[in-house]
Amino acid sequence: MIVALPVLPRPAAERLARECDRLVTLRAFVKPHARNALVRTVALGRAGLPRHDDAALVAAACVKWNAGAAAKLNGSFALAHWDDETQRLPQLVSEAPEAYFYATPYALATYPAWYDPSYWWNGRSPRFSLREQVRAVGRAAGSFFHMLSTEKQWVAGWLVLGFLGGSWRRTRERLATLWSIWLPPLATLSLYSLVLVEPRYAAAWVTILWVVLFAAVEWPRMDGALRLGPAVVLAISITSGIAVIKGGFDSLAECMRSEQNVQFEIGKSLLNMGLTPGDQLAFVGHTTVADHWAQLSHLRVAGDVPAEAMYSYWTVTPEKRNEIAERFRAHGIKALILSSPPLIPAKWQAVGSTGYYVQFLDGNGAGSASAPMSESNSR
Repeated sequence: MIVALPVLPRPAAERLARECDRLVTLRAFVKPHARNALVRTVALGRAGLPRHDDAALVAAACVKWNAGAAAKLNGSFALAHWDDETQRLPQLVSEAPEAYFYATPYALATYPAWYDPSYWWNGRSPRFSLREQVRAVGRAAGSFFHMLSTEKQWVAGWLVLGFLGGSWRRTRERLATLWSIWLPPLATLSLYSLVLVEPRYAAAWVTILWVVLFAAVEWPRMDGALRLGPAVVLAISITSGIAVIKGGFDSLAECMRSEQNVQFEIGKSLLNMGLTPGDQLAFVGHTTVADHWAQLSHLRVAGDVPAEAMYSYWTVTPEKRNEIAERFRAHGIKALILSSPPLIPAKWQAVGSTGYYVQFLDGNGAGSASAPMSESNSR
């Protein structure tokens, strides 16, 4: 999409259009009549705003529909059925115990393995599997049920209005007249259910559906119940508001509580112990917990030993652990990081009072103030 510049003279605009014509997007997707519209759109000089028909023509010609990386990745996880292997795999440092090094073109990534997850799935060709698709729909149904169970007050309020508000036939008729409002959200949620459903994906669409459902119900018109409808809505608002207020107070209490910023202290201590921003580390016992300390200190977690392989890591021979460390060092890893006391304390140093431990692969660290752990202080 090209933004109109009303101060461009026509020759400059024509040169701009010729330059844009070299782009892959324009060369592949914009037809000649659209390129002419582009010239007219940006070459209005000082005459005023661009013509609406030209702008619409350029916009329509430049649009390319595709699936984003997030959609492909979620599809890979939810419907993992493939005809071939991925073209990109982490480098296997050790098979038993498992240890990996993540070589990617993202030089500034804190954790290259998850900086762009779709990078590792490039080249895989998915194949439809009815079994996996049915499982995905079943997981989506469970997610929708969980969301409804956490908002029971809305379900109960709508049912009260529906039972006391009159004929269900008239409610269905009203829903039929509102199809243009509830059909797009319902179609969107149906598409989500084919792959992955999460509350953050569905929240806005579910809200629209609730508004339509409440709008379709006839408010009670029976004797003594003229205010039942507003009372039900008020009760729903109060119960929902209490939950929101409680969450706000909990967050406020967390902010006011004075605690050590462990993530900051880890990063600061590692830098004080001799590491420098940009150094690559390997995390021993890595989980899905985010490594905020690495981001704060500009260190890179470029390798790891998964948490599932920790038992095997500690039970292998010292020679095997040294071999893994040497292979990590050959890949440019400067140190190993551990988030709990090591079972075999040799070569490990405490990272301040944070509960983390570090093993330098090229010495004890230039600025280390902590001595390597001994067998006695480990106990």
